[in-house]
Amino acid sequence: SSFANSCNSSFANIGLGLDLTQYRQTAEDLLFNKSLPGVLNTAKSSFALDQNSSEGEVMMTAMGQGKTTVSPYHMALIAEAVANGGTMMQPYLVESVTNYTGSQIRKNVPKSYKKVMTSDEAAQLKEYMTAVVGRNRICLKRKILYCCRKNRNSRVQYVRWRKDTFLVYGIYKCG
Repeated sequence: SSFANSCNSSFANIGLGLDLTQYRQTAEDLLFNKSLPGVLNTAKSSFALDQNSSEGEVMMTAMGQGKTTVSPYHMALIAEAVANGGTMMQPYLVESVTNYTGSQIRKNVPKSYKKVMTSDEAAQLKEYMTAVVGRNRICLKRKILYCCRKNRNSRVQYVRWRKDTFLVYGIYKCG
């Protein structure tokens, strides 16, 4: 319910109950403070909490604020790992390359990069992410796409508009 309703006070309370060493390890298992796979040059996401962090910092981080940062690319990789049962795939930009005659001269084949969570953890997160939208859905050309989203509002006070990271987690169902 906390995830589906984006309840910051609930996340803050959950954060206070976490072991900070294990919390940091989980973040690093998800590639925070590490280089991301792929050919794109992206900002490194950082998990800033440690044993010396204040309760306030822990609460802010647990609800998606604070000093911890994450790029949209990184969030997409994590969402993709959830969809793949916990396995993050090696990203690529082009599926295939053809020459002037239309003959395929190169094809990228999906490859596993790293198992970043167990399949049980991925299934639980998939359930949480699906609950974000509940019954909301978008119909595209008679095909139904159930969209699950999580907004993360940045703390940017010197800019006139709100900056949002919007991640869509979709489950395509035929029929």
